[in-house]
Amino acid sequence: MKKLLYLLPVAMLVLAGCDSEEPDADDGPGEQELITQVRLSVGGQTFTWTDADGPGGGEPVFDTIRLAPNTAFPATVEFFNTIDDEDVTEEIREEDEEHQVFFTIGGDIAGSTKITVTDADENGLPIGLSFEMETGRATNGTLTVTLSHYDDAPKDGVTRSDETDIEVTYPVEVGVF
Repeated sequence: MKKLLYLLPVAMLVLAGCDSEEPDADDGPGEQELITQVRLSVGGQTFTWTDADGPGGGEPVFDTIRLAPNTAFPATVEFFNTIDDEDVTEEIREEDEEHQVFFTIGGDIAGSTKITVTDADENGLPIGLSFEMETGRATNGTLTVTLSHYDDAPKDGVTRSDETDIEVTYPVEVGVF
């Protein structure tokens, strides 16, 4: 009986260490990137969205995208952590099978403006760091840029992941400037 009492605390420690409710550090989503600046280069112009102090601080500052109508523009998007002076775009390129940029066009330009992604990862799936933006008629709207990170589910090139590294919205004006 005394032996059983001595073994009971050891057995409890072993069982506590095997708790199936405890998440495994390797099973959850990876650490989310701190991104404080998104730069769009469209047709030789650069448009910046900046949250200088990171999430939860002051309001972000952003440019309005102004483009000529009925024109196709080569474009790129870059992501930065300006607090730690890091180019997050490089990590996205290195881990391209785990990232995809999605573009959502809203407002009146939605029916006449089109985004075509022009880069792909080693599996032939879109990345979205390079794209073409084709404008239609003169009108206004928005462009939302969403960086999805794929840790739990495989990237299929169409579906956003449950993990969003950043999502920003730019106002867009298409007209003669």
